[in-house]
Amino acid sequence: MKVLKKILLFFLYHQRDYTKILSLTAFDKENLENNKIITDIRYQAIASFYTKNYYHSQYCFEALNEKGLLKSSECNYLAFMYARHNEKEKAISTWCLALEKDKNNKSAKIALDYLRNQGREANLIEDDFFEMITPKEPFKIPYRLIIKGIIFFITSLIIISALYFGALKLNDYLKYRKQLQSAEINRVKLKDFNTNLLDKEKELKVKYSYNEREIKSKFENIKKNILKNKAVEAQIEINEILLSNASLNVKIKTEFLNSFILEPEYSTFKNLITFEKFNAEKKLYKDIYILWDGIIKNKIIKKDLISFDLFIGDELKGLVVGIVPVVFKKAHLYNNNDHVYVYGKIIEENDSYYIDGKYIIDSKQYDSYQKRN
Repeated sequence: MKVLKKILLFFLYHQRDYTKILSLTAFDKENLENNKIITDIRYQAIASFYTKNYYHSQYCFEALNEKGLLKSSECNYLAFMYARHNEKEKAISTWCLALEKDKNNKSAKIALDYLRNQGREANLIEDDFFEMITPKEPFKIPYRLIIKGIIFFITSLIIISALYFGALKLNDYLKYRKQLQSAEINRVKLKDFNTNLLDKEKELKVKYSYNEREIKSKFENIKKNILKNKAVEAQIEINEILLSNASLNVKIKTEFLNSFILEPEYSTFKNLITFEKFNAEKKLYKDIYILWDGIIKNKIIKKDLISFDLFIGDELKGLVVGIVPVVFKKAHLYNNNDHVYVYGKIIEENDSYYIDGKYIIDSKQYDSYQKRN
């Protein structure tokens, strides 16, 4: 609570709300020896000064001085009040004290230099000079205006962001609708009243066994994912139909959808299928795009291709999860024992699988890029 009170008093001080400060820091003079109320005494002294209750202000500053807790800047207040009561000796000694505590106290220097020049004849009560060095009120920070400005800025930012991202979403949706209506892929259809969608009836205990409605739904979802450039998701559903109880005619049409799948941009590609998933059910993941990290082994350079084995696992633990052959039909600069990320497509050939390599990336560079983004 003490910390919160100090923060509140700081805000009130810089709003020049002296009445509120006096209310919050009121103390019983019998507790003056209690060092826990020093902050209250300081604020009482300053707030009383600016509300022209000089008697109470002087009382508080003198109490701080007796405790040896009077700050250099606070000496200026007390010395000023002594000067206005023509208590020259007290004023001079208090300004000297201010310089002892802080040799850079400009107000104290100016006052002492002036008094030195005036000599004994100086009448501090009537001298307008001391009005010039009266301690100035604190800088008034317009907190309420600032808070209103911040709220207005945040609200405007939220509204602008919502409108911007809403416009992007709407634009994407309109593009998708336009693509869906005009794209050639939309001509590939399963007829609504086709009774030859299934090779055999759905079996509940068989994994890729569907009814007519499920086949049609999956077929349409493949087209939607292709139009959204979700190549991996689309390919997996294509493979699910190819592994299913769908009729040969449906499978031919489904396989034809492969031709509409565009290769994802490797720099923004997010890997969805791990080697462990692929290894558990290889046929489901044929022809999908992957981005796997591993170590190059057994590199062979031929006239028209470069092949190697990608050892996948934990290099630090010396654990190998699997080994996948990789074939590149273009040159690359990586060699055996290099730790890399391979971006490519899983190809099935005579019940064996390999990665048709598209790009190869240094592992450290890729990991560093991912951390930055």
